Amino acid sequence: MAMFAKVPVFDPANPKEAQQMLPIAFDLSEKYQIPVILRPVLRVSHAQQMVTFNPIRKGERKASFSTIPAMERNTRYRFLLHVQLNRKLQKLQKSLIR
Repeated sequence: MAMFAKVPVFDPANPKEAQQMLPIAFDLSEKYQIPVILRPVLRVSHAQQMVTFNPIRKGERKASFSTIPAMERNTRYRFLLHVQLNRKLQKLQKSLIR
């Protein structure tokens, strides 16, 4: 489903990897303004492993939500948003390959 939705997915193998991937996933989401999925499978979710807690970063910006203008509901505008999404994913892929 993530490939269909064109959403990056982090798939940790153990709880420690999940802890290490979480800040990376948040940073990618903030940088490229796209959703990111952290997908721990049942085995990882039920596993037990010693992890050390890192300090929590405080967000400096306030949340803001706006209504969807009529232009954004337009099919043509949706096509342009899809083109932008593909460009973001290409940039993301190039940054991860390096």
